[in-house]
Amino acid sequence: MNEILNAITSFPGIVPSIILAVLIVFGLMAIAGFLDIHHVGPDWGIDLHHGIDLNHDADATPEMLVALGFRRMPFFVVVSSIGFAWWVVTMVAQLYVVPLIPLPNWITGVIVLSGAFIVALPLAAMVVRPLKPIFADRGEGARAPDFVGRACKIVTGSVDEKFGQAEVIVDGAHHILQVSALTPNALTRGSSALILQYDASIKRYEVEAYEA
Repeated sequence: MNEILNAITSFPGIVPSIILAVLIVFGLMAIAGFLDIHHVGPDWGIDLHHGIDLNHDADATPEMLVALGFRRMPFFVVVSSIGFAWWVVTMVAQLYVVPLIPLPNWITGVIVLSGAFIVALPLAAMVVRPLKPIFADRGEGARAPDFVGRACKIVTGSVDEKFGQAEVIVDGAHHILQVSALTPNALTRGSSALILQYDASIKRYEVEAYEA
């Protein structure tokens, strides 16, 4: 246990450890409804529920990540998977490889971090590949006109002009939508809302409080 703690808190392991800790905090905030991970980082990912042309966003993904199979994967999923794989490979290298390299610690650390990152890229791609169908566009399903005018349920802690998510059920299928609403409002997790329109400029549905 002491060896692991030392690896986490010393160079080079502390670098991916800090990054992983930040990603975990972001993930917990998203689960709690305080953060919209769809708007964290560049718009690599896709919103399967707004019915616009998805090719534009997908083409924004860096070519290296496309080659590894990360195309049409949300930015946060890509970064999290790479960050976790980088951390794991770095920890293993620091415990078992670093002691065998007769170089100054900072040089060894740079080599380990670089090598671990290179190894982490295909490793992360392999791990998340089974999840790709969840994000891939099948060219079917509910589109924007299907959602407008429907009642939905807010799933985030609050909703404002730039943040919010809601769940809507269409033909028995559950869809999580990115939504916005004028403030102040009383929309909180579990509130009922009505989908008014889709705003293509911010890729969100405008909603308002609604009592069924």
